[in-house]
Amino acid sequence: MNIDKLENLLNKIENKSETIDDNLHYGMMNERYKKLISGYSLAYLEMSVFYHGEELPYDVYCKEFKKKNLRLFDLKGTYLESKKDLIELYKLFIFYGFFESYLGK
Repeated sequence: MNIDKLENLLNKIENKSETIDDNLHYGMMNERYKKLISGYSLAYLEMSVFYHGEELPYDVYCKEFKKKNLRLFDLKGTYLESKKDLIELYKLFIFYGFFESYLGK
């Protein structure tokens, strides 16, 4: 057989295997999430930080479990994840700008 053909076939199998593993892990975490929220009242859940609805959203799963999303970049640990995080980044820039001018560099 052609080596390139075999290599392509192995890459396809590996990618499919990773996708299946991710889907199984997401399904398992989603079931655990459902079991966790089933023990609390809806009023309590709506006030809590960890409640994201009836099912665990995939982006929250990626963020919480440090999984890479389908775009192959890490969602965890940057200020570019959401609008709220971006605003916090700008606040930090402004704060350090004032702090630096206060110190009289």
